[in-house]
Amino acid sequence: MLYHLLVAWVSAGIMPEEVWRELEQREKVSYLSEGQDVALKRLLGSVRVGTTKIP
Repeated sequence: MLYHLLVAWVSAGIMPEEVWRELEQREKVSYLSEGQDVALKRLLGSVRVGTTKIP
C-alpha cells in the first residue's frame, strides 16, 4: 500500500520529502496543542526512523 501511495504522490508531482516535512510540522503543532503527556507521543518521541529506500 505504501508503494502505491508513493507512486500516486510522485505522479501528482509531490515528492515524498515534502510529505515528511509536512508531517513533521504537523507533529510539532500537535505537541504544542496536546503536550507530551500523551502516552503514544512519549513512545514515538524516543524513536527515530530513517530510510534510504525512498526515492
